[in-house]
Amino acid sequence: MLKTDQQLAARYPKLLIKGLTLAMEATGAKQGIIALKAKYKEAITALEPYVTEQLQISIMPDIYPAGDEVITIWLTTGRRVPPGGIPLNIGVIVNNVQTLINVARAYDGEPVTTRTLTVTGAVKNPITVTVPIGTSLREVLELAGGGRADDLVYINGGPMMGTVITDLTDPVTKTTGLRAKGLKYQGELGNVDPMAKHRLIPTSRLIDRLNLRSLYSEAPLSEERYVPDEVTLKLQQHIGAPAIALVKVGDVVSHGQVVGEIPEGSLGARIHASIDGTVIQVTPQTITIRKGGAAK
Repeated sequence: MLKTDQQLAARYPKLLIKGLTLAMEATGAKQGIIALKAKYKEAITALEPYVTEQLQISIMPDIYPAGDEVITIWLTTGRRVPPGGIPLNIGVIVNNVQTLINVARAYDGEPVTTRTLTVTGAVKNPITVTVPIGTSLREVLELAGGGRADDLVYINGGPMMGTVITDLTDPVTKTTGLRAKGLKYQGELGNVDPMAKHRLIPTSRLIDRLNLRSLYSEAPLSEERYVPDEVTLKLQQHIGAPAIALVKVGDVVSHGQVVGEIPEGSLGARIHASIDGTVIQVTPQTITIRKGGAAK
């Protein structure tokens, strides 16, 4: 139901290839594989001109859980991640399309200030939109026309692995989207089950089992870049130490300006202003910027 990565691959194939190539250079990888389901025809067509001996497209079956990194690695390389292990243990690194596109843009000096999201399900106008980081989830919902009923449950991520959203005032972060909970299976890595691939569930069957057919839609990628009146930037949006605010209430900031810095000696990521505006609040956890506003 989430269309973001397949749509971005079709729209920005050159950036995706550049990001993948840069990631390969940074890690010393000898081969890059783009895993796509056969039904993502637009993305496949857009990327085929870039295929080389080192850059390959691997066509995946339309099954669940093909999006799981362990299953993706197995289906595309034949390698198996050991129980409790990570892909790096078997010489593999997995990234999604949006991350690699951001890598390409970062190489050219463009910071990550937006996030592309699919808003679908029981909404009036299913759509994939690009919004500044810090936009409230409620505003993102409104870009899809709002919900079709009053008693809805909102999920951050897909229907199988997503988490329930308890507060629509929460802001969009760099990692908003489908994320697992970090649970790890344990035990010994046994022999490959010869029937394993036959036990994977076709997506169409899963949609029917979960009674999601009426909620399934295309959610086209919008060309418009939404700019909210206000954004709230979390100082910790990913793995690593929280950034330290470099601004104070009343400061005027511009889009792309560094407003949060990595603590000295720590692993983390800078935070950049996602809109032009004035800082109206700074807390140990967040920075709030209002478009063209003044401090109160």
